[in-house]
Amino acid sequence: MIQLVESPTVLESEERRQPLGLATQLVTRLNTDQVRYCHWKSNQSLLEALAGVGDLILTCTENLSRNRRLGLALGEGIALKIAVQEIGQVVEGFNTAREVVELAHHYKVDMPISEQVYRVLHDGLPPARAVHNLLARSLKPEAL
Repeated sequence: MIQLVESPTVLESEERRQPLGLATQLVTRLNTDQVRYCHWKSNQSLLEALAGVGDLILTCTENLSRNRRLGLALGEGIALKIAVQEIGQVVEGFNTAREVVELAHHYKVDMPISEQVYRVLHDGLPPARAVHNLLARSLKPEAL
């Protein structure tokens, strides 16, 4: 669950080319992904713990986060393999993205940001297209 927080950073550098407030929209939608995941796991305490909220804040704001650095690099057009080599450490969100999406599909949990991050990391979807896919979703309540 913790590594879900890498999601907005894969898409974050696209904000420079998008309307003001994109990061806010992405973090809000990511929070909904996390709530759905915790609801499915029947464990709201995951979100309330430092591991949930703390990692979300760290990944969205601090360059010490390997997940953030990978997302920013991909958003700047650096190839995945090169970005990972430059980071020089394990980027936990890379493998976690696959696991989260597999579980979401299996249990029919809608996690659109996690899905787009997976596609960027594992299918080669350009980050700009992932942002477009997220913002083009039809309007609907973000709650459970």
